[in-house]
Amino acid sequence: LWSLEAAHTNTSDVFVFWLAAGATLKALFNQPRIKFSITSEITQQIMALFNGCYGQFFNNDFYFTAFILNPCYRMDDFLKKPSDEDQTANTGAPYPHAFMCVKNVLKGMLHGILQGVEDCPKQEHHWLFTILCLREIAQALIQQLGSSWHNEPPFNTRADVENPTKWWAGLASDTNSQVLAMLATHIFNVLVNSMPDKCTNSHITWFN
Repeated sequence: LWSLEAAHTNTSDVFVFWLAAGATLKALFNQPRIKFSITSEITQQIMALFNGCYGQFFNNDFYFTAFILNPCYRMDDFLKKPSDEDQTANTGAPYPHAFMCVKNVLKGMLHGILQGVEDCPKQEHHWLFTILCLREIAQALIQQLGSSWHNEPPFNTRADVENPTKWWAGLASDTNSQVLAMLATHIFNVLVNSMPDKCTNSHITWFN
């Protein structure tokens, strides 16, 4: 759990942590000495607990979306290759199920933002809403997600991939990526732990 308490932990790291935990358990239970010392019933109980916690924590695809949008990771290295029949079914994109999961999360985020713009037009909003109408923004999201999914320019740049927030911020001014970049930076700016607050309060306490 210490890895999730790091000050620079981002939303994709949460999903990676669970993947690593699951892979570690699987490798552990496949070791011959473990197979002989732990019954299959206990192994199944442990995995059931792990899967139950996973289901409760990841009750939507938000963290999976962050994982997919992190330029550090390549989909081909992690996603299960679909069958030939499902390869581009109904989406025109590889890994169609994953594509729809990410698309639905981003559409839900955009819907919430657009609703806020409509409900509070006098408040200050993202600069994109001053140059594009709501329909143009929604259409741009679908187009840009498709380009990103196929690793097309400008999404194929490899600069600053170790910092996803910085990487997406670099695409915020490009008309071919600005809507998706807006949503991605929202995702990676989500605070996933309380370490910055703890550090700040520790300094305040020390000064007092």
